Amino acid sequence: MLENRPYLKFLVQGIGFLAAFAAFTVTSLYFAQNKMIYLPGAPIQYPNDNPEGYKNPGERGMLYKEIETVTSDNLRLKGWFIHQRNPKKHNTVIFMHENAGNIGLRMDFFELLYSKLEVNIVTFGYRGYSYSEGSPSEEGLKLDADAIIDYVKSEKEIDQNTVFLQGRSLGGAVAIHTAVKYGDYFKGVIVENTFTSMADMVDRVMVFASKIKGFILKNHWRSIDLVAKIEQPIMYITGKQDELVPFEMTLELHENTHKSKQKEVYIVFPGTHNDTWLVESKVYVEKLRRFMSDSLVIARESGEYIYENVKPKVKKGKKKGNFNDEF
Repeated sequence: MLENRPYLKFLVQGIGFLAAFAAFTVTSLYFAQNKMIYLPGAPIQYPNDNPEGYKNPGERGMLYKEIETVTSDNLRLKGWFIHQRNPKKHNTVIFMHENAGNIGLRMDFFELLYSKLEVNIVTFGYRGYSYSEGSPSEEGLKLDADAIIDYVKSEKEIDQNTVFLQGRSLGGAVAIHTAVKYGDYFKGVIVENTFTSMADMVDRVMVFASKIKGFILKNHWRSIDLVAKIEQPIMYITGKQDELVPFEMTLELHENTHKSKQKEVYIVFPGTHNDTWLVESKVYVEKLRRFMSDSLVIARESGEYIYENVKPKVKKGKKKGNFNDEF
C-alpha cells in the first residue's frame, strides 16, 4: 500500500524518526541529568591544580586545617576548616558551594569573610567535587549535608551556639534543605542567588524541555515548598542583574517564608549571578554582620543556647590513604 504512495512512506518514516529522536532525547536528559547539573570539573576539579593563591587558604595567610567527614553511605568528603586565631570567640559559617568547580575557586570569597567579617568557615566539596569520593546527585548532596553537620557538631574549636549556614546558587538549595532538617541549630541562614525549584529552572534555561519536565526530572530541589517551614532568621541575597537565576525567584522564596523569626531580602542592584558578594563588598559584609548580630540576639531571647559538641563518626573499613597526602 505504502509503496504506491512514496510520500506516505516517507511521512511514516519521518514520524518514526521523530518519535525515536524524542524518546532518545527524553532518555538522554533523564540519565545524563546529573552530569548536566553537577559540574565538579568545570573549570578545574582539584584545588592543587588551581592558580597560585587558590590552592589552599594558607596561601592567603588564613589559618586552616584540612578536614574530612563520612556520609551515611560510607563516602569520605574532604574540605577545609578556615579558622580565626581563637575560633570559639568567632561565629562560624558553613558554606554550601555552587554547582561548578572546586572549593579553592571560592578563595576570594572566603578571604572576604575571614578578614572582614572575621568568621570561621567550614566548607567541603560535595561528593565527586574537589577530593571527595562518589558522584553527585540530589539525594547524595543531602546525605553530604548531614555528614557536614556531623563534622561541625564534633569540632571542638567551634562554638556550637554561633553557627550560621550559607549557600549560593545550587548551594542555596542544599542550605534550605539543611536548615529545615536541623532547625534552630543554625542561628541564621543566608541564601544567595538560588532558585525556587529545578522545574522552574528548566522553564528558564531549557524551554524546549518544559512540556516534558515531569518525565525527565530526577533532581527536584523544591526550595519553594521548604522555605515555608524555616523558622530561623533568614537573609535572602540576590543580584538584580542575575543572568541565570532571575531575582524574582528570590522574592518568591522570601514571600513564601512564613514562619521565620526574622526574614529579609538584600537586592544587590549591580550584582550578577556570581558577583553579588564582590560588586559592593563593604555593604555586603555589613549586611551580614548586622544579620548575624540580630540573629544571635533572637537566639538568646529564645533560649536556644543549648548545644554542645558531640563525638565524630568514624568510617569503618580500610582507610584509603592519608588525607594530607592527597589534598
